[in-house]
Amino acid sequence: MTYRSAESRRRPGWVGRLGLGLPVLVFLAWLPALGAVYYVDGNCPSSGTGSTTVCGANGPKKTIPQGIALLASPGDTLRIRGAHTRHDTEIGDFDGRYESRAFVAGNDIDGKAGASGNPIVVEAYGWTAVGAKTQESVYIEGTGPPGTGSTLGWTQCSTCSSGTCVGVTGVCNEVWYTKPATSGMSLASGAQRPDGLPTRRVLSLAGLTSQFDSYVPGSTSGATLFVRWGTGVNAPRGANNPKPYVFYDNANGFRFLNGSKYVTLRGMTVRCMEDADLILSSGVSNIVIQDNVIGYASGNPSGGDYGMGVFNATNITIDSNEILYTGSEAIHTQALTSGATAITISKNYIHNIGDQTVLGLAVSGTPNAMTLGDSGGQTGG
Repeated sequence: MTYRSAESRRRPGWVGRLGLGLPVLVFLAWLPALGAVYYVDGNCPSSGTGSTTVCGANGPKKTIPQGIALLASPGDTLRIRGAHTRHDTEIGDFDGRYESRAFVAGNDIDGKAGASGNPIVVEAYGWTAVGAKTQESVYIEGTGPPGTGSTLGWTQCSTCSSGTCVGVTGVCNEVWYTKPATSGMSLASGAQRPDGLPTRRVLSLAGLTSQFDSYVPGSTSGATLFVRWGTGVNAPRGANNPKPYVFYDNANGFRFLNGSKYVTLRGMTVRCMEDADLILSSGVSNIVIQDNVIGYASGNPSGGDYGMGVFNATNITIDSNEILYTGSEAIHTQALTSGATAITISKNYIHNIGDQTVLGLAVSGTPNAMTLGDSGGQTGG
């Protein structure tokens, strides 16, 4: 609708008598309600109320789950700070990385309800438009440290003719191993390289021939994970390898569940999950996944390492995302058991699904661009 100024048209007599207040009020009543804006900054020393970007009592929340908890009404927006230079009381620059763990407080969009034309929005700070790339780089990762101490739980191989490291070839002490020691994690299927990409998962200890190759035997709970990190600055917690993190069991970047509706997620990079990067669960509706980079899902055992899984949800929009390097489908959907399922998939760039040159020969799932399926083998909508 085009609203013309009073100067551009003749005023009826009643407008002249009453002034412009009434027409302006009527016009504003047609606009959608405006929600609150909240902030997350993982680099602030402590968590504030989420009201401003300035670290302090009223400053950003420190974790994404804390920020999501504030979203209560249609139109509410959560803006997540990504990579940025230090400010206020921060002690260093921020790399924009946020851990997402299973069985711990995850990034669950749980029962959040926006409204038609007035959704709840979760977005990277600075996002302006699809493809503009004005936002800060926000990395949602299904990784974290496997332990504590100076090497975060990694032990260096000292002999490869016997003991734990028997079977390792090449330079023995370039290989390190760990057993999951972090709460809620019984299996580490892979690790994360310093550049944020996953290690290449190989089929045996003898296959650890290049830097950033990794091996875990099968999918046994508590199995030892081996990685050829290197030595010196490349060793765990060395100057070139400050975060030698591992994949968490069944971690998801974001899960939409418990009837969440009219929610938009945009501008994120979601990567390095043992399970699907995004999950839209039964009963959710009117969800928009837009302008994100989603990928590097590397499951163990095979299957389930989707870019996103949509299960018994409807009115879902998947638009203008880049989905890449997943062990299984970029997009996997299962229809409602009854009623209509509406999913709009448009303008997504899907590539290198199941690419073992990057993910490794041990990553073997169902590498299709998309599987648009029924309701798990049953007659569906």
